Amino acid sequence: MSARRSIDDLRYRIVKRFIRLAEPDDFPVVMHRKRIFILPTGFGFFFSMLLFAMLMGALNYANSMGLILTFLISGGALLAMISVYRNIASLRLTSIHASPVFAGEIAAFQISIRDTLGRDRPAIQAKLRDRVVWCDVPAYETRELTLDVLAKRRGWQQLSRFKVCTEYPLALFNAWSWINPYQRCLVYPTPETRPPPLPMDGEPADGGRHEHGDEDLAGIREYRRGDAGRLIAWKATARSGQLMSKELESRRGEQVWLAWHQTSQSDTERMLSRLTAWVLDADRSGVAYGLELPGHKIPVGNGPDHLHQCLKTLALFDGRAPK
Repeated sequence: MSARRSIDDLRYRIVKRFIRLAEPDDFPVVMHRKRIFILPTGFGFFFSMLLFAMLMGALNYANSMGLILTFLISGGALLAMISVYRNIASLRLTSIHASPVFAGEIAAFQISIRDTLGRDRPAIQAKLRDRVVWCDVPAYETRELTLDVLAKRRGWQQLSRFKVCTEYPLALFNAWSWINPYQRCLVYPTPETRPPPLPMDGEPADGGRHEHGDEDLAGIREYRRGDAGRLIAWKATARSGQLMSKELESRRGEQVWLAWHQTSQSDTERMLSRLTAWVLDADRSGVAYGLELPGHKIPVGNGPDHLHQCLKTLALFDGRAPK
């Protein structure tokens, strides 16, 4: 694995002498001839040595049939080099996008690849470090490749450079092009596993806790990360074999302010983790909620857009004011 990584780094340094990879690519990206590079694979190097040995043997023994066979196989190898170039030439990367995730989860970057010349493109690969994904792209159609990146910390997760390549049809040559995208994925803070109940009416979390016993059950749904343990529907989970959660009716007319000082935590990341859990809990419960952080205040509201705004503010909080 280290040898393969060294070869990839060597290829990157060679390619960098010809194209400016420091600048992000503007999408859509078209695989034109100036950004496609071809080298023999490991099997291709072995195959070329075998052909050279056949050539030397045929010349040494003046074997015309051996020379003909060697030249025929060499011609097939050259055709394979042209085919591997045609398989990647003029491919169009139309877009890259990723949905927000929580810290500790996998950020899935969706890469859309389309053929524009009306021919099938088998075995198109996308490589990011040790991760390799591939797909077949039919003529005039679009396919998606997903590059998974572990989101270790909150904030923006940048997708680093990756390459689109192919070894089709005979794996004798590898044709590739480096892609340097400016694409980020928003990473929310990890929600606290067992947070205290919501601090209703602005009261501290450790005192005057609001219990949820007055809420009515509205239904059963699939478990979502951040669901409190009290919401897990164990009977439905046992019947279906899949983790299920209770859906509670909205508590109309109630609202809550989620403030920085209510977390009763000394560490910034733990504070953000608790506030994230509270925001998710308030959203699930149907309570109108607002968020107050040092230097920033989000008015009371609810709904998907309000939830994203609050989680984004928590994700980008820098210790003084949100970015």
